Amino acid sequence: VGVLSSAQIHGAAHQKPMQFQVVAGRDLRDIKFENVHIRFLYSAQAGNIPVQKVQVHSGYMVTATPEVTAFDICKYYKAAGYWNNIATVLSELKDVIDQQKLTELAISGIYDLPIIQRLGYLLSLPEADGANLTDGLAKIVQSKNARWIPLSPADEVAGTIRDPVWRIHINTEVDIDI
Repeated sequence: VGVLSSAQIHGAAHQKPMQFQVVAGRDLRDIKFENVHIRFLYSAQAGNIPVQKVQVHSGYMVTATPEVTAFDICKYYKAAGYWNNIATVLSELKDVIDQQKLTELAISGIYDLPIIQRLGYLLSLPEADGANLTDGLAKIVQSKNARWIPLSPADEVAGTIRDPVWRIHINTEVDIDI
């Protein structure tokens, strides 16, 4: 279980996801049956990500850790409802994220540097109140001499404000809905 479905399990889904989201190690077709929609998102690293077992009424379910969830909502930003929703979810998820585990996951190589940059930027927003989690991420971005990237890959970067810590062009406005 991943992305917004995992965020909901960790108590951070601002709104109930419209679909149940699963990160899988191969391409799988989505399942739709009556009112149930399961969306599969592909990751070559699915077998390497930290997971945890969560008790449900019928037994146990394997879900992404809060730290993996934070990275995954930035990686699968379209499935996560784009940047406003992602920032809102992060502002709620930050309370269960362990800074050490977040940094270790960033170092592991499972996630590309642009995902680390975007996550760090969004957590460092004053409204998200997650700046205490970003020291390790900022060190990684600086040590790898990251290239400048757009916050929103689909939008233009000309004339945008740049964040020098995260090396991000702020080419979309992020509003957190609390």
